[in-house]
Amino acid sequence: MEAYNYRPLDVSRCQLRLLKVDRSLTATSIVQCHLENFDLNNAPRYTALSYRWSYSEPADARPKLEAMEEEQFPLIVDGKLLHVSENLADFLEVFHGDARNKPNWLWIDQISINQKNTVERNQQVGLMSDIYSRCLSLIIWLGKASAPAAQLFWKDSAARLLQNSYFTRMWIVQEILLAK
Repeated sequence: MEAYNYRPLDVSRCQLRLLKVDRSLTATSIVQCHLENFDLNNAPRYTALSYRWSYSEPADARPKLEAMEEEQFPLIVDGKLLHVSENLADFLEVFHGDARNKPNWLWIDQISINQKNTVERNQQVGLMSDIYSRCLSLIIWLGKASAPAAQLFWKDSAARLLQNSYFTRMWIVQEILLAK
């Protein structure tokens, strides 16, 4: 399958890309999505995702393109192939399979930013405070459950939750505080 090529963002118009997961397809093994450019000031309501790129990423590290390239989990975007990290693929699989209330549009840095374009990546990082502060809501993805759900009700469940390596990321403070 042909690789996905990003449509360039118009830097002069302060744009971002939003992702829509195709929920009509239920029997496919690969999640299918649509990616569209919007002016930040006129973007539809969207939900941002806060997560760790890689399960193996050191807690204090910035997300690295190499982490995504190592893992290579397929995603179909506008009929073309795009690879994402295992942790993001896990989120998209769960998100796609859960029919409860979901946002129509998502902003996910690993997909919404062309990670191979350094100029765009730097420009979008400069907009992150605006991107997070304008999102309708924020989904915090801690990764796949590592213990049965019943264990969450133990008396030390809050402490266990906060021990998740997600909460040690430097960037989490910005993402959570800026989101509505």
